[in-house]
Amino acid sequence: MLLLDNIIFKLQKFGGVSTVWDSILSTIDKEIIDVAYLEAKFKNKTLGMGYIGENLPLSIRRYLPVILKNHNPKVFHSSYFRICKNKSTKNIVTVHDFIYEKYDNGLRKRVHLAQKNYALKNADAIVCVSENTKQDLVSYLPWIDESIVRVIH
Repeated sequence: MLLLDNIIFKLQKFGGVSTVWDSILSTIDKEIIDVAYLEAKFKNKTLGMGYIGENLPLSIRRYLPVILKNHNPKVFHSSYFRICKNKSTKNIVTVHDFIYEKYDNGLRKRVHLAQKNYALKNADAIVCVSENTKQDLVSYLPWIDESIVRVIH
């Protein structure tokens, strides 16, 4: 099973990341892929994916790794830097840009970078939305294994 984490729709209603994620959701062929969803997209319901901490406020759970109670997906892909801690689950992390690294500062930047770096350290595959983002990734985070990075526009 592929588990898609729709947390971005809880964090923002509009924007580049949610637009990309919405495009991903609309192109998945649910007849071919066994897919389920974590976090509701706006008012839609999730498909029975209970996880530890799901009742915590968004301001906390957005930073916590996902630990599923009754499911063990083969692949977990989060829309915004969360990973699944279930043992046999492979994690895919998408990187959209390096705006925080380039232009932000202070606590907001440090919190974002901690979350991003944690997700990337636990990623089995990394998707960059452009070649420029991939170049920034290997420049800012030279410890990343480039063999797990793919550019998907």
